[in-house]
Amino acid sequence: YDFAIMYEETSTKPNQNYLDDLATKLDEYNEPINKGYAFAIATKIENVPVDGKTGFQERISWTPWDYTKRARGPKQDAVYTVQMQNNNLGSDWKTVATFTSEGTISINNQNSYDTSITQQGNGIVITPNGLSTNNSAVHNGLLKVLRDYKHYAKVVVTRETSAGEITASFADDEEKNYAIRKITDGELCNNVALIVADALYKSGIPYKTVSGSTSKTTSGSTGTFKITCSPKSVIDYTNKVSWGFNETDYIHKFSNGFSSSVTKEQKSAFTLSSKQSSSVLGSDQNKLYHLPALTITVNHETNEPSYEGDVSISVGAEGKSTSYSLTYKKDNNVIVSLSNTSQENFYKYFPYDIGSERENGNSSLDTGLKIYQSPWWN
Repeated sequence: YDFAIMYEETSTKPNQNYLDDLATKLDEYNEPINKGYAFAIATKIENVPVDGKTGFQERISWTPWDYTKRARGPKQDAVYTVQMQNNNLGSDWKTVATFTSEGTISINNQNSYDTSITQQGNGIVITPNGLSTNNSAVHNGLLKVLRDYKHYAKVVVTRETSAGEITASFADDEEKNYAIRKITDGELCNNVALIVADALYKSGIPYKTVSGSTSKTTSGSTGTFKITCSPKSVIDYTNKVSWGFNETDYIHKFSNGFSSSVTKEQKSAFTLSSKQSSSVLGSDQNKLYHLPALTITVNHETNEPSYEGDVSISVGAEGKSTSYSLTYKKDNNVIVSLSNTSQENFYKYFPYDIGSERENGNSSLDTGLKIYQSPWWN
């Protein structure tokens, strides 16, 4: 595993006489020097279902190096490292366990993971704390679900050669080796709220002081987010606000660079749709104070039930003064209700600076915005 070569179907095949000659030449492990092989180690990450349905837990299992498949490998007493990556937390791979070929497993659970990790056979089970008993809870640890719902895993092992130490990893293909978990209604609401907040930053807030109405929009990968303001009267510049997705399916686009692990624009896995909300007083000039309640139909590319449903969002309060209040509902059940809370607590649920001047939309990433800072994204 010092290097890998991939042959395309259209590649010219080596001369068979040359291959036969190489096959007769053996190395110090009594194997042909041209022996090709996949890694003789395997790892797998998967969800732990409950009653046949997706659960909150994820399981990582593995098989140590099989020397019968490939004699040249790590030392018999080598220590293997099990790692996970969550793009919501950055590009780093987090060590969750180590194991030896003899089957000794050592668990590495950090406080920042906010999980319990237990051994199960030749593997481990990872459980986010506090979710199974609280449907409004939100997990911000190792199994966080926000912009990216996938959790990746790999196994790393090293071996010594005459040229020095070589590190090899197996199954770190982002498209293949990942698991997803069930999310709470609170987490679903936060996922939707994040999209709405980001869309507001991208669109900006329209300014209207005469009769009629004006709108600002931002285009998603599919569809359009739209916010419309119209004046209460020609002598009162407090605007009525309505918003929604222009009665089309909307798939949001997140700007590139919002995480050290994401260097290109990312399309959301959620599809949102709604009718325009009712028009309620909520803005003054280019300052937004209130998003009137809007019910959003949410679908997800996985069709996983916990990622779908009707989510209602209402933010702020009617008028033109800042009120750090909000109400989230899932399928008409109240999940979060805040009334005149602190700004800090408000941002945990809706990372948009209501009451601030937002004339123009942000076409590129602005790391000064709360939406791109912890706890929403590190």
